[in-house]
Amino acid sequence: MKKDKQRGFSVVEMVIVVSMITIVSVIALPTIIKFQRDYKFWDYSSQVEYLVKYAKIYAMEHTTNVGICVSNNQLTIRDLGPTRSANACSGSDNAKKSMNISDHYISMTGSNNGSVVSIDPRGVAIFPGAGGYICLSCNNKYFKVSIGKTVIRTEKGSGGCS
Repeated sequence: MKKDKQRGFSVVEMVIVVSMITIVSVIALPTIIKFQRDYKFWDYSSQVEYLVKYAKIYAMEHTTNVGICVSNNQLTIRDLGPTRSANACSGSDNAKKSMNISDHYISMTGSNNGSVVSIDPRGVAIFPGAGGYICLSCNNKYFKVSIGKTVIRTEKGSGGCS
């Protein structure tokens, strides 16, 4: 009778496979981290754009003045009521929506010392007269939402906001 050969993995084959998996993982890890950071940056960017448009629509639907405030990597939409406050960051805290960026590698800044803009019930930016902007930056790229009197414009690119 013939003996069947034993089948299985040798220790050398197992070590080779494990080392190949380790090498591929070490090479891929920085790329995976970069993609994850890029995804978070663009996710925050779309949230900022949504919140600015939400503020304009909220002002028109509720016939009220709305303020957009940026401070400490947080964007807040406030119902200012019937008053036309020059500073959207001060006064009673009637926050309708807010967004906080907790990732240290993404920064958010706003024009006009954080009180980006106030929007009246017609959907027109009333303070300051020229409007304002919100800028997100990460590494060497930026996303900027500019709020003019009657228009909301976005731009993105490399470098920083100007």
